Amino acid sequence: MGERAGGWTRDDVLYLESNRAVPIRKLAAWLGRTEASVKQKRCELGLGRGRRWSEADTKFLRENPRMPVREVARRLGKNESSVHNKRNAMGIRSHVWTDEEDGIVRMWHNRIPAAEIAAKITGLTALAVGTRARQMGLHSDVFWKGSEIEFIKATREWGLQRRPARWARRCMPYTTSAGA
Repeated sequence: MGERAGGWTRDDVLYLESNRAVPIRKLAAWLGRTEASVKQKRCELGLGRGRRWSEADTKFLRENPRMPVREVARRLGKNESSVHNKRNAMGIRSHVWTDEEDGIVRMWHNRIPAAEIAAKITGLTALAVGTRARQMGLHSDVFWKGSEIEFIKATREWGLQRRPARWARRCMPYTTSAGA
């Protein structure tokens, strides 16, 4: 599809404004224009990359602190990284931990996977639960089951038996003897 000759119509501009989050390539294909032309027009309209945050945008962030980043980005026509960075700059925490949620993390930490703990607390990820556990001073003590440890030990011993003698010497701890 070739580039469309002529200026931008009102409908073209409205389409650009209402589809801020759509990639340039798709906009160009739909509008029958080159990507360079679409980038230029978006820039002229203040819709391009690096569009400044308006008062309405920041007000929306303040009024919706718990709305997921993906949803905020979609509604404001911004990328998720931009929304996350702006929230941090404004001091907006998307989740404020309650005593009840901390209790759930404390109770289940090291007993079930973080993803299962997150499922018990609506709207959180396993990463958020793990981060909170570390902030609370909880450390993961159990990574392996007893049967897994026994398997690793048996495999290691079997591996050492199969190595040539010169390899086994390399694996021995360095010792010095007075007689040598």
